[in-house]
Amino acid sequence: MRVLLIAALLMCEVWALGTIGNIKGDVVVQRELAGAWVLAKNGEQLVVGDVVKTDRDSSARLKFDDGTVATLGATTTFVIENYVNSNDKNSKARFRVDGGIFKVVTGAIGKVAPDNFTIATRTATMGIRGTTLYGLVGKGSSDRYACTSGAISVKSTSGASIAVNAGEMTTVAASGAPTKPVAVDMSLFEQVNDDNYLIYWIVGGATLLIVVAAIAWLSFGKTKKRRKK
Repeated sequence: MRVLLIAALLMCEVWALGTIGNIKGDVVVQRELAGAWVLAKNGEQLVVGDVVKTDRDSSARLKFDDGTVATLGATTTFVIENYVNSNDKNSKARFRVDGGIFKVVTGAIGKVAPDNFTIATRTATMGIRGTTLYGLVGKGSSDRYACTSGAISVKSTSGASIAVNAGEMTTVAASGAPTKPVAVDMSLFEQVNDDNYLIYWIVGGATLLIVVAAIAWLSFGKTKKRRKK
């Protein structure tokens, strides 16, 4: 029994490909074999076949061994269909998003084997070229895909494809072709835009410094007046 337990633990360690973290709200994971949904915990390991689902007002961040990071917004379902990080051209990553809002920053696989990195949705499959990409899926009759660094190729289920460069976005309707890329509207992806946290931190810190300086100035003024009296 002890041998079987050790073997099972070793298998989990070997096949683990990343972890889930930055969990906010209710996030659940479904294992490929068990089929049961379990509440996710920060630091929990991920394996091929896992399905990660966020609830309303929930979010999570998936960090993979090659450095790829996927940020999931509310009501998002993210599936790890295949993942091999062999640090060469045989590496591969294939994810699927069944609905929701997401951001993916590619890691080493996007550099050494970009043709083997894809993200599929109900309307299209995205290929990458050293990329930061965003997706908004299942929130209407059309889905939106954006790129802020590198480039992506968006191939719809109809077979039509288009290149989307940094700073651009495209829209794809069910069974339709991708629209001509336009300037990206980041307000659509604000929920998963990590850059906002830095902006909020800078603005918040500057505001705090101003308040502290104002209080110090007022205190200095009062002290000065008392000394004159």
